[in-house]
Amino acid sequence: MEEKTANMAENIRVTFTGFHYIKDGDYPNDFEVCLRILKDNSLSAGCWDTGLYATEGGKQPGAFRQARGCFIDAD
Repeated sequence: MEEKTANMAENIRVTFTGFHYIKDGDYPNDFEVCLRILKDNSLSAGCWDTGLYATEGGKQPGAFRQARGCFIDAD
């Protein structure tokens, strides 16, 4: 299989289906790893966490985390 570089990848199209929009209250399962489309249309992966720290003591439904425990804003 040929390796693609960033220059060549701009011509590749991918279609994803089955999207969930968390602003509508459609949250992932606890510890589910999700592919996220960010505001600048880049992609990121994060793990949904509903633990006490992630929910800020129940003030929010959860938060996306990356491998090193960093938060990713949901918007």
